[in-house]
Amino acid sequence: MSDLPRVGIVICTLDRCEAVLRALSGLAGQVYPPDRIGVWVHDDGSGDDTPRAVPGFLSGLKEKGFYAAAFHVSDARRGIAHARNITAAKAMAASDLVLFLDDDVILDKDCVAGLSGYIMENPKTGVVAPRMIRSDDGELLHGAYFVDWLTFTYRMKDGRDPLPCDWLDPACLMATPGVIETIGGFWPGYYRSHEGVDFCLRAKRAGCGVVYLPAASAVHIMRQERLSPERVYYVIRNKFTLIRRNGSALHRWLLIPLLAAAGLPKYIFESFMRNGWTAPREMGFILKAVVHGLLGRTGPLQPSSEEARRR
Repeated sequence: MSDLPRVGIVICTLDRCEAVLRALSGLAGQVYPPDRIGVWVHDDGSGDDTPRAVPGFLSGLKEKGFYAAAFHVSDARRGIAHARNITAAKAMAASDLVLFLDDDVILDKDCVAGLSGYIMENPKTGVVAPRMIRSDDGELLHGAYFVDWLTFTYRMKDGRDPLPCDWLDPACLMATPGVIETIGGFWPGYYRSHEGVDFCLRAKRAGCGVVYLPAASAVHIMRQERLSPERVYYVIRNKFTLIRRNGSALHRWLLIPLLAAAGLPKYIFESFMRNGWTAPREMGFILKAVVHGLLGRTGPLQPSSEEARRR
């Protein structure tokens, strides 16, 4: 068993104590040898019971045989990409593979074994992810994603066999340290949303295979909640950023203006269908997102608390 790769699992969380404990329980139930699993939890300044409950659970994993079970707290609130990067750096120092896992994802018992086994058997593959299932109805949530290189729209595909693709959702994504180091991890300019697409596209350009592995699976806990105006802002603005970073000069000069012209009425209509006329604040964020997308604005919408103190 000692020749199996050490898998360092990176979980970033914020105010989701119950969810992250369920995710950690899924790690405890893996068929993969516990002494080949490590976990690093990054708490981005939770105000709930996370700082009190999670360290105790991690101690139990350490007693179970995990080679690492670490907890780190930060109140910087610099976004998911930054949190993943600094936590992955700690995991990579002691691991052969890194598994990025959202705090609301529960792994099936053979998920770590399946993902790590595929990467080790296919050395040209640098990024792999499982089939992601919805918790409420058992339907497919995330599979293999492909980019239409004319319009930068996405389509998802499922299957039974490993499927090379353009990108995978980062809710559960395994990567080799070599890939992470080569591309520099997740680009923090996204702050949140689309950073996983960018990660995979850059990995492919670096010559690493990006593969969907439906034989492995995980469950995403679905929550009944409305998208915040801030989340809507990043989803829209960062599509412009993604095109600017990964498209051609033609995309930047033609597609970005077309996206603004066609996208703005579409986004407003979608907001109306979600909320009626009851969300004028969201409408303002939509307009701001399109303007900022055209201007090339990146990073957080407002300075983080740490940046504000520095200023």
